[in-house]
Amino acid sequence: MENLNDPQEQERASLIFSIRFGDNAITDWSGWKTKLQVEKSEIQKLKSRVRSYVEALPAQALFVWYSTQDDREEKIFDLLANSCASNTSHVPVEAFLQHWRHLMPTDEAEELFAEFRTESATPTASPVETEQLQEPEVTLPTTEPALKRNKELVEKIVKSKVPSIWNEHLQPFFMENWYMFAGIIMMVVGSSLLAYYTWDKHWLIRYTVMPGMLLGFTFSLAWAGSWLERKDEELIGTAAMLRSAAIGLLPVNFMAVALLIDDPLVSQKNIVVPAMVIFYTLIFGRGLSAWCAAVHPGLRKLLGYTLMLINSLVVLAPLSRAMGVANVEVITSIGFYTGFGIVAWSIVGFSRKILTKEMVLEGRVPWFFGAAAVLTFLQVFAWVHGYMRFVPNVTTYSSMIIAIGWLVLLVERQTLKILSDSDSHRPESFLGFALILFGILMGAGGEYSRIFAFLLAGGVWLYQALSRRNNLHYWIALTLLTLGGAALGLLHQFPGPWFGVLGLGLSITMAGLGVVTKSKERTGLADACKGMKMSILALSTVVTVLTQ
Repeated sequence: MENLNDPQEQERASLIFSIRFGDNAITDWSGWKTKLQVEKSEIQKLKSRVRSYVEALPAQALFVWYSTQDDREEKIFDLLANSCASNTSHVPVEAFLQHWRHLMPTDEAEELFAEFRTESATPTASPVETEQLQEPEVTLPTTEPALKRNKELVEKIVKSKVPSIWNEHLQPFFMENWYMFAGIIMMVVGSSLLAYYTWDKHWLIRYTVMPGMLLGFTFSLAWAGSWLERKDEELIGTAAMLRSAAIGLLPVNFMAVALLIDDPLVSQKNIVVPAMVIFYTLIFGRGLSAWCAAVHPGLRKLLGYTLMLINSLVVLAPLSRAMGVANVEVITSIGFYTGFGIVAWSIVGFSRKILTKEMVLEGRVPWFFGAAAVLTFLQVFAWVHGYMRFVPNVTTYSSMIIAIGWLVLLVERQTLKILSDSDSHRPESFLGFALILFGILMGAGGEYSRIFAFLLAGGVWLYQALSRRNNLHYWIALTLLTLGGAALGLLHQFPGPWFGVLGLGLSITMAGLGVVTKSKERTGLADACKGMKMSILALSTVVTVLTQ
């Protein structure tokens, strides 16, 4: 390398290295020379480290080398193995796990931990048994505090490698397909901006040329996905993403109908509007059914009908104004809660009836379903409120956020049950609980929304706690329910002297709930109800005295 001084030879060597190693970041000989020098230095360091290991542990090094030889003699191999075993100091299991946990699979770490517990609990063998086994003596900590301390350390190491849905499924999927997500987002945003800035043209362009271009572009994305899928079966993931992009453009297409209804320049709306609604319903209804069925046959009706109903919310506000409804904002909120209920119903049906272990491991069908439903709902929500130039009150959709948290917990738990018979080592993420708490904060600003938010959050938390059978979750759920009842006392028209009666009613409710749950053999929940009842009675006494 030092003798390579001819520029032509250097360029030739640089091209050879580029073809051989494929490093596009290096473009000239000086870069390759630096890279080779760095790698040479690393090799020298590795050789020095290996040499130090050989000098420190010659027998072990000889054993490692001899174990790789195909023509080795078993007697020599056994002698080397016995020599290494007799001269090697014992390494505790917890220290071994601590050192190698970044390279060790979780199953192997748990198995080692199980062996460690077995060895710790096994009584000392007799002298005769020890002579028969002829194994080197292993010294483990025998005192109870030491065993407990080591056990806690190993459990901590094992739990640090516990897999989660994010680490095993979401993060790899995003990392492998980030370019596709970026392309789809750019197409959706670009098409949305194009539509937005051309709506102010003549109404013939607004409702003929421009919607036709958007419709053609939407169907071309789905057609491209089908074409790729026919060319190569390995591109089914890319095809599903292109169909998701096509579905993501539907709210923009349906905005043409909403603008047509509100446009005062369009004459004979009683003919034009129904015709356009029928046209869009037929063509996009057939398209949605075909796109969803191409990903999975079970999604033809479940997801296709759901997406059509969500997209129909785009025309809710202009249609309400055209019919002379006074409070359009209330109608819009009711419509979105109805749409969310339909989405939640479809998600629950998909997770319980269609989702399988193979789908979860592949990831294509669940991701298509989730992306299509969530992206469509969020786009419709943004387009409708943006078109109305109306920012809803933060308390309006607090219950929806809490319900979304319940959906996240339900889907995660269902997914974990599908992936494993025992899901105790695969905990859910904190996202569902975070959404519930966020919904409570959103609803805390209103008198009535505060009551409903606490009660709904308590009911959701209690629902998921029943499958966990964890006393902590019982207490959290009952606390939220109690706060929902206590929030009645914060109403402006609630009489102050009746605070004691309110507390007494809450304690009676907890007592009744405890009796019902105890009869159903839920002792943990019954004990939590009993403890909450006593706490409410104590607080009610203090509050009653202070409010008199």
